[in-house]
Amino acid sequence: MDWKLGSFVPEQGGYYAGVVRGENGAPDHHLFVAPEDASADEVRWGKYGKSIEGARLVNDGAANTEALIAAGECPAAEACHAYRGNGFDDWYLPSQAELNVCYANAREHFDKAWHWSSTQFSANYAWLQHFSDGYQTTGLKGNYDRVRAVRRLTVGRSK
Repeated sequence: MDWKLGSFVPEQGGYYAGVVRGENGAPDHHLFVAPEDASADEVRWGKYGKSIEGARLVNDGAANTEALIAAGECPAAEACHAYRGNGFDDWYLPSQAELNVCYANAREHFDKAWHWSSTQFSANYAWLQHFSDGYQTTGLKGNYDRVRAVRRLTVGRSK
């Protein structure tokens, strides 16, 4: 694997953003960014006023997305989970740290706008990343913002 940061990797279906550390003993993973947004329109994070169990992980967007899908009515996670880019069906809404890796290594592939993460802050707020300056903050779950799906490959695996 000789992937250049920010380059498109056809066999992985997206732009290579780098390696993200595993969380809570999980293995590290390579992160790939979908070539376009998961939704043509901005969407709400969802579940305003409700805390979602299992959606507070900073490095594990896949686990957060699973928790959000199970909770239902989470448009940001649902759009990424439903995305089927380049023949892959394992896309998910990136976590707070995964979005930061995307900004650091592949920001040229994002519109300079706010993008939702899958990391919940509280019952009313979730983490966002802006792709003009890398600023991260929390936003009201009822607000409408962009979503970009990512997928992963465990470090040490080739497919």
